[in-house]
Amino acid sequence: MEDIYKENTLNEIWWQQDEGGIEVTRAIVSDMKTLQRENIDRRDDFWFFGSLYGGFGSRNLDRKASKFQPYRSSFETPVVKYSLLKEVIDTMLSVVCSSKPKTQYMTDGSIWKQRSQAKKINKFTEGVRVSQDVPSKMFVEFKKAGIYGNGVLKFVPDGQYVAIEHVQPYEILIDELDGFYGRPRTFIQVRAISRTAAKKEFMPKKKEDQEKFIALVDSLPSPDHQDYRWVTHGRAGSVLIIEGWHCEDDGDGRHVLCFEDGEPITDEVWEDKHPPFAFAWVEKPVAGFWGTSVSETVYPLQLECSRLQLRNYEANKKFGVPQVLLPANCEIDPENLTNEIGAIYKYTGDEPKYVIAPSTNREYDESIAKYRTRAFAHFGLDTAFSTGVKPPGLNSGTAMREYVDHASMRLSGISDEWDRFSVEIDRNIIRCAERMRRSGVDVQTKTQDGQFLRSIKWSDIHIDENQLTLLPYPVNALGATPSSKLDRLFELADRGWIDQRFAKTLADLPDIASWANLENAPLEYILQVIDEALYDAKTPDPPDRYSMPYIEELYIPITVQAIKRGEIDGAPEENIQLLRDYVAQLESLLAPPEAPPQAQMPPPPEGIPPIGPEGMPMDPSMMDPNMQPMPPQPDQLQGPM
Repeated sequence: MEDIYKENTLNEIWWQQDEGGIEVTRAIVSDMKTLQRENIDRRDDFWFFGSLYGGFGSRNLDRKASKFQPYRSSFETPVVKYSLLKEVIDTMLSVVCSSKPKTQYMTDGSIWKQRSQAKKINKFTEGVRVSQDVPSKMFVEFKKAGIYGNGVLKFVPDGQYVAIEHVQPYEILIDELDGFYGRPRTFIQVRAISRTAAKKEFMPKKKEDQEKFIALVDSLPSPDHQDYRWVTHGRAGSVLIIEGWHCEDDGDGRHVLCFEDGEPITDEVWEDKHPPFAFAWVEKPVAGFWGTSVSETVYPLQLECSRLQLRNYEANKKFGVPQVLLPANCEIDPENLTNEIGAIYKYTGDEPKYVIAPSTNREYDESIAKYRTRAFAHFGLDTAFSTGVKPPGLNSGTAMREYVDHASMRLSGISDEWDRFSVEIDRNIIRCAERMRRSGVDVQTKTQDGQFLRSIKWSDIHIDENQLTLLPYPVNALGATPSSKLDRLFELADRGWIDQRFAKTLADLPDIASWANLENAPLEYILQVIDEALYDAKTPDPPDRYSMPYIEELYIPITVQAIKRGEIDGAPEENIQLLRDYVAQLESLLAPPEAPPQAQMPPPPEGIPPIGPEGMPMDPSMMDPNMQPMPPQPDQLQGPM
């Protein structure tokens, strides 16, 4: 039987439209509106959970028909507003995000090629991370994952550099059927920007096309606030930008960027298997793409806490005020009673009584404390994390570390997602750089080299993604606070795991930076010499007499270790020979100077007896019979003057 919906279905699929035509714009806008209606519940969650956490400033997402509308009065009263969700998420992030994960790069090929290539790629990604302030952006998006279920970062070209942008989760539209197994192939992003920003960002390079483009932007209608309030934060004077990615495993996908009713801005082949996004999850769903948020678990408890506080407030407002009890025979007129300080009242009869009700109800406070403990316990947060109070009996740093490790075991799944998010960021940096290289842009970044910065170009280190494996590597073994870091360094040094000289370089304390820079200079110098020789084949400068105090105990042992490491890893023989020659130069400085040759006394002339200790001729009876007499000297043959 013929499928009567086949033709209509194909016409609605935007990535199968003819390239460069207006049909692709109409198809992607139609698809966007359909997905908008299907994702209406997720938009309700976004607004409601953002309001629960606090600090959510956009009111354009407020929808009166929201499924959470009946609960608004329970948490929006200013005098009783209580953010349990904020306490739970912030506490959880303080534990999980104290780890600073680092990406391990592994490549195909020999061990030495793997190390050399990974080292260069690591420097490149570190340069992008520093220039784009990735740690702070990563933290913000992981917080969004806790509030909304997902955090999103977008990687786009910016001239010759890789730029990383924040994306609101409600801007991304995904077909639920396409993303049922967690890996959708099609993504649509809808955002509103001002017309001036649109002209500046998407202006064609050819001058003959610029005038037409400006007229097109000016003619576009502003988004209807009622139609798009759950898709974008647009308003009058702005235009909608719709961007779609269809990803295929064979690299034959499509990328379209267009206005709502205008000609496509960009229509090109998308060769990547993934969109230019890094998604953060606190907890991945069992089915589907959008993650499970902390808000879904905490908001019932927070609403109940707000209701209890509201009841307590109303009761206190009505009954928790001072009351004056006047006996029947008291002659004070109640109308004369005021709140003035120091007022004097005359009375006859019994003395008036004053009754003051408790300002708060103890049962309300106990109930709120129970709900709070339950919310923290659901995510494996112990009482010490929620209150910030050290448990009794833990007096040593080792005991505290063991307690924290044990108490945070239930957070290991969230910690794994934090590490995975960091790796995904590095992977997207590499993908964006490779896309720019294929388009003819040589991406570069500045990375730290000792105390200086130097530029690295992606064209010098680029590698196919299929030959690269990225793994998370947590680097929080030394602790997050300065005191815990020092305690851990002392412990490792005392046990012989690391040398004290290396422990000083790992301390990295700003308060003693001036002293540490001088103290660690010899060690940093020899490490730089080894690094440049092994990886860059740079001949080390000959050592001078200023290196003498460090040669025997520092320079030679570390260089010999580097030689052995290079031999094991398969470093080029000519690079290893540079270090061998450097060791020989160091040893030559330690060698003592050669003693000058001793002068030999000529034998005495024949006939002259040997000279004794006092400079007189020796007695013949004392001479060795085998000794030959010395010949007479010329001055001894002359007679007296």
